[in-house]
Amino acid sequence: MIIFQVVPLLIGNFFTGVLQSYNLFLVPALAPVIYMIRDTATMTTTLVSPYILVANKKIDNLETLVPIVKAKLDGPVLVIANDFSEVVVSLVTQYNVAGKTDITFVKSPRFGEKRLEFLKDIASVVGTNVVDGDVGFDTSLGRAGRVVLTRDSTTLYDGAGNTTKRKAELQKRLEAEENDFEKTELQQRIAQIDGKAATIYIGGYSEDEVAEKRYRADDAVFACKAALRGGVVAGGATTPLDLAKFLPGTAILKKVLQKPAEILLGNVDLSVNDFELGNGKGVDVTTGKKVDLFKEGIIEPAETIETAIKSAVSIAGTAITMKVLVVEEEEKDD
Repeated sequence: MIIFQVVPLLIGNFFTGVLQSYNLFLVPALAPVIYMIRDTATMTTTLVSPYILVANKKIDNLETLVPIVKAKLDGPVLVIANDFSEVVVSLVTQYNVAGKTDITFVKSPRFGEKRLEFLKDIASVVGTNVVDGDVGFDTSLGRAGRVVLTRDSTTLYDGAGNTTKRKAELQKRLEAEENDFEKTELQQRIAQIDGKAATIYIGGYSEDEVAEKRYRADDAVFACKAALRGGVVAGGATTPLDLAKFLPGTAILKKVLQKPAEILLGNVDLSVNDFELGNGKGVDVTTGKKVDLFKEGIIEPAETIETAIKSAVSIAGTAITMKVLVVEEEEKDD
């Protein structure tokens, strides 16, 4: 399963929409050393085409990094290691400010064997090996198209590595694993390695058209994220009808749950009484015919229905408690 974890919307300088996708590896607990945050306004650091060193050790002396400095690389360097001594952090920060180096430190999360396994995941994404000694600091460097670091996470975009072998290895472990906790962790790691990000560029012939398209795209993105979290149900206002069947005939909530379908069909001069709706069957309002909603792709996130009902019940409960509501008076035609 491919999970699109980040989907920003940007205004493009063209007339049609464009979708660009990227490989993405998001690490929630992988944060940079606080002194190396470059943009203090947003508390982020963005590295473009960086070289990446993954080390399973503590960097406690500057001599360890000398091979990287002498290599005269054509891009910034990201060092992911178990820890860094205060002396090394202080000196490298001074060199960065002076423009002599462009090195960023990130402490790897977790401990022991799990830390090493996690570092191997990162190494496979960026196309390198985990350095476990003082050898290889100048040769074992991976690459990524872009790295974005915040105070509590690190996101790698378009890593240069081939993760096929690593994913196959983790999948083999998953099939042999019997512990439920370990299974869940392995599944998360596989999905993390196979993660994706996408940027949607919105274009149009006028500002109004661009704004309208952006609202639609926003709705689609949030709906997809909600669907990933909680699954989907039949659309066309039929799910509230199915829920209404479980309530007694005099219940106010039953009448409320029947209203969305009545309004939807009423907008196209149709009546709920003309169709037998529910159980995945509904009306395609573009044709006025009864269809299988799932086959036609007329679905919506289950989370949307759940949130709508909870919000409606909450507001109704508050209204009953207050015993009064302020509403706008409808204007009557003369």
